[in-house]
Amino acid sequence: LHWHHGNTRQLSMALVRPLLVDAPYDAALAAKADRILMDLEAYLGSKKFLCGEGPTVADLLAYGDVGQLQPQFLDLVDFSAYPKLQAWLSRMVALPGHDEAHEGFVKFLGHPKYRDSRAKYDQIVRASKL
Repeated sequence: LHWHHGNTRQLSMALVRPLLVDAPYDAALAAKADRILMDLEAYLGSKKFLCGEGPTVADLLAYGDVGQLQPQFLDLVDFSAYPKLQAWLSRMVALPGHDEAHEGFVKFLGHPKYRDSRAKYDQIVRASKL
């Protein structure tokens, strides 16, 4: 659980927080986000889930931060460079109750402020470079 707070939680801080609270873009934190995704890709190795063959609380916690970045939610990361992470995300989405657990989040994302999150995030990044 400590790993979650120092790693996957940073994905939310770097990529999602600027969208939610109009926080400034932090390039160093965004670079750390890329490293975290690479580390997760390597850590998964041949495992189906973070701690072995079945999901654990570690997967659920990490998925909260990583899963929201997928195209069906905020669409903030292109996961094509991370095939093991993509496979893990697919396994997490296939878990019983996934869709029901995310109904509120999907409704939240329907709010005009959060539509087209990728374009808004790109705009935040561009503005930070001015």
